[in-house]
Amino acid sequence: MNIYHVERSGVAGYNEYSDFVIVCQDAETARNTHPDGMYFYSEGCWRDMEENESKYCSDDWVNPDNVSVTLLGIAHGEEKRIVCSSFHAA
Repeated sequence: MNIYHVERSGVAGYNEYSDFVIVCQDAETARNTHPDGMYFYSEGCWRDMEENESKYCSDDWVNPDNVSVTLLGIAHGEEKRIVCSSFHAA
């Protein structure tokens, strides 16, 4: 497993994430992960994984195409996990 820093392009406003660190298999997985780990990207927005429907669309993170992913190192263990994230609360 690798350790990645994922950062959005542009400035984060209030109630938005700016970046996070994740342990996962590859950069593509890091790019397509929401900073809180509870959403998946579909049809232009982040959707709740438990609902698996379009009832709620999270707008606190950006399109996966608008992030940079930097490899930081190698982690032990086989579990994908968010290590830390930066959320700008109002």
